[in-house]
Amino acid sequence: MLTPIFEINSTDFNNAWAQAVQNCLKGPEITFGDAKNPKIAKDTIQTISLTGNAIFQVESGEIHPLYPFKNIKQYCEEFTWKYLEVYNKMPESDKFSYLYYERLKQYAELNDLVEGGTWDQLWVMQGQLADQIRNKISSNRTQAITWYVHDQESEASPCLRSIWLRYIGNNEADVHFSWRSRDCFGAWQSNLIALVNMLYDEVLDPNNCLIKRIVDFNDSLHIYNYDWPAAMKVVSNPFLEGR
Repeated sequence: MLTPIFEINSTDFNNAWAQAVQNCLKGPEITFGDAKNPKIAKDTIQTISLTGNAIFQVESGEIHPLYPFKNIKQYCEEFTWKYLEVYNKMPESDKFSYLYYERLKQYAELNDLVEGGTWDQLWVMQGQLADQIRNKISSNRTQAITWYVHDQESEASPCLRSIWLRYIGNNEADVHFSWRSRDCFGAWQSNLIALVNMLYDEVLDPNNCLIKRIVDFNDSLHIYNYDWPAAMKVVSNPFLEGR
């Protein structure tokens, strides 16, 4: 069965999440993952566009009252150079399969993994945005990626594929995120808050630039079966008053 496709355009970050949750619960039940660790979820394809006050809410870390993950500030710290320095000194047994910030800040091609070289994609994005502002010419090349080819065979490949940014004038930028897989109920709001916070620190603030719009593309936005009861509470009381 094909998963349904939904599009959300919202000026309220919390309403957008509530609507995305509602959409997910309309999706078919699927089993995915692998034979060792099958996962059951209701699945959708969703594109979510945020503008206006929704941008301010993301920047401020304002989450829906029923959003389950509350340690937003601590999670944002994982997207900083200070955290990465500590993380790099940890024993391999204590590390995660990947960190988004590590892939974005210390990206390494296959041959570089042997030689020890890395590529700071966020620093490059900062410079490319500066060029767009200075030249008053937009570009479609300003992006950062998380995937390596060998991630196709990994049991824990990055859910986030890429970040794309384009200058649109008036010291404002259009920001797009592309995801292969996404937990709508437990990760969607915190993911966006942390990534946007990182972009301001690394790319936007150094260029005195603001986000005008966020577009979030999700090939698989889903809710796991163990979260269905809690998600139903969001559906029964879905929308906050827009501000």
